[in-house]
Amino acid sequence: MKKGTLFFIAIVLLLFMISGCAQSSKTVLEEALTKTEKIQSQQTSVEMKFNMDDISSDNLETQMMAGLLQNSSVKVDTKVEGEKSQSNMKLSMAGFITVEGVTYTDGDKVAMKYPFINNLWGIGDRYILYNTKDVSPEQNNEMQMIQDEQMIEFNKLSRKALIDQIDEKQIVINKGVELETPNEVVKGTEYVITLPKDKASSFVKQILLDSLNNDITKDMTIELLMQQATSRDINLTQEEIKNNSSEAINKFLKASNMEVDLKMSFILDNKNYIRGANTVVAISILDSETQQTTNLSVNIHQKSWDINQKLDIDIPDFNDENSISIEEINNTLPNKDVELDEQNPEDIKENTKEENDSSQNKESKSTSEPNKTQSSNQVDIKLYFMNQYIVETGNGDYNDMVTEVRSVKKDGRAIEQIILEELKKGPRVANAQSMFTKDLTTRSVTVKDGIAYVDLSSENLYGASIQEIGITQQIIYSLTELGNIDKVQFLVDGAVRESLMGHGDISYPLGRF
Repeated sequence: MKKGTLFFIAIVLLLFMISGCAQSSKTVLEEALTKTEKIQSQQTSVEMKFNMDDISSDNLETQMMAGLLQNSSVKVDTKVEGEKSQSNMKLSMAGFITVEGVTYTDGDKVAMKYPFINNLWGIGDRYILYNTKDVSPEQNNEMQMIQDEQMIEFNKLSRKALIDQIDEKQIVINKGVELETPNEVVKGTEYVITLPKDKASSFVKQILLDSLNNDITKDMTIELLMQQATSRDINLTQEEIKNNSSEAINKFLKASNMEVDLKMSFILDNKNYIRGANTVVAISILDSETQQTTNLSVNIHQKSWDINQKLDIDIPDFNDENSISIEEINNTLPNKDVELDEQNPEDIKENTKEENDSSQNKESKSTSEPNKTQSSNQVDIKLYFMNQYIVETGNGDYNDMVTEVRSVKKDGRAIEQIILEELKKGPRVANAQSMFTKDLTTRSVTVKDGIAYVDLSSENLYGASIQEIGITQQIIYSLTELGNIDKVQFLVDGAVRESLMGHGDISYPLGRF
């Protein structure tokens, strides 16, 4: 599975927007859509849970992506009143990576603070300020922003596509349903809609086709299709998309080998406002090269309350001390040669690699200079850690690891054992992350005929595939840095096992990927 699979996740996230605006029978749906567009204020809580399972791929990137999505979730709590809004977001990936932050809007003005982004850009604990009218298309692409006008129009087209694809026989109505919100229990009617594979596929196709035929969303949709076609090695040109949109979309979807199952339910109150929505999406993607299938499921739950009530949205006072503009960020990024609006993921990965190399050179100097007078009980070892940026974003080559040279004492232990213990302590250089847990226990490590036998305890030996891959890679790369080791055979409680944590195959000696 290539990174283009994220395109389909984006389509799924589209349902997040639809879920606040769609209904059941077409008459009720049309009325609810009209009322929804007139809502001036409300509070919403949306939680999305992701899971990627049935991974039969031997591809490392697919396994890493699956590990990130296992038991991952996004929770967004939002207040909206007129042109003002406040959104608090929490993203949890693989059970141990958490990204939190807040976004404020006031008309065209936007302020956001996400510690992960702030740390990545080195701007401290400040809000990032920008005006949606002033942000260039290149910056939109880099920061994954879409202009409000485009998003509003895209939502309208999406709702229209949903109405067109629904017929009465796909609707089940349940009366007297109760929904608990933070300030009341709502009694309403639930409308359950199930779209089979053919209808769901037509739904996606209609959204894309209508967006290409709309002057407001056309350029955004062409750019989206071209980015994903390139990442998935699909032979598609802008001329094809512009000259024959329907045929181009058919070509793209066919080459994507995607099947979608979609089920939605909506709870309407007695005023015909949507107060709750649940969406379940199951996506199956076939890799045409390997004939292996990847299954992604997404569950979306939404509640709304305080509709058209006066809300208190306390937007902070922004100043030079607590905020920084996007223009200033362009001028203060560590890499002066590449402006923010010119960067792409490959540039970022290369910049990160250069920073790692720089920090590693400094580490080498600090540990190698004393070696001239270093005592005989000191030795330098080279440790390998996962690239923090790639682990947290999934953007880049997972084999592109971060190295650190560390001076350690020789105290009678085997150097291989020392390396494993130092890996467990974690990195001391920038942009590095260890997949080792504090409870991971090494029973022994021995070397014979160029193979290191690493025996791990089964106690507390569990985790997502990203942890399993990270641990095995860190050990393999660090030990094979020694001249006497070519491969590593992993053991669990002294015996060969098929898998370390239930994901990859470790039944034979493994070398570098």
